[in-house]
Amino acid sequence: MNQILVDLSASTIVNAIESNLFELIKARSLWPRAEVHDDPELLWSMTDIPYPHFNLAMRTLIPPEQVDAAIQAAMQRGMQRHVPMGWWCGPNSRPATLRENLAANSFMHVVEMPCMAVDLQQLPEPFQTPGSSASAKLMTPQI
Repeated sequence: MNQILVDLSASTIVNAIESNLFELIKARSLWPRAEVHDDPELLWSMTDIPYPHFNLAMRTLIPPEQVDAAIQAAMQRGMQRHVPMGWWCGPNSRPATLRENLAANSFMHVVEMPCMAVDLQQLPEPFQTPGSSASAKLMTPQI
């Protein structure tokens, strides 16, 4: 997302946070080891890396009558590559029963991912940014 938000309503902020995450996943299409599909109903990426973060389904906007078939298809993709997969469920995910559908298909809830936003115009002036004294440094022993 390359625009500055002026509407700071909760729904606009949620949409912006989700869109940012989706763009990160879509950028994986630049990586030769990743397969990315960006369909109107589902965004997903698969790799050969055995870690769910790299094998994700998200931006789910599936009609309720098609959700179990979509979940089964995603699971099949993971099994074919012998990798675990994850399914990100956000506030805009549809159907509303997606979490229950995933649980009924052997998915388990692993972690909540809190998201944050701040109105940059409301930050106090002058705003202290981390400088060199606040940055991490790698230290090695001198021999």
